[in-house]
Amino acid sequence: MLAQRIIQYREQHGGFQSVEQLRHVSGFGERRLQDLRSALRP
Repeated sequence: MLAQRIIQYREQHGGFQSVEQLRHVSGFGERRLQDLRSALRP
């Protein structure tokens, strides 16, 4: 599940400094980032 991978990434690397860092999470590619960009905040 993507949400679980995001949480796991944050636990390992700390909080996100930018929305762009979500691309480092497995399953969160450029297309998903573009689709959600307006709803995301760092």
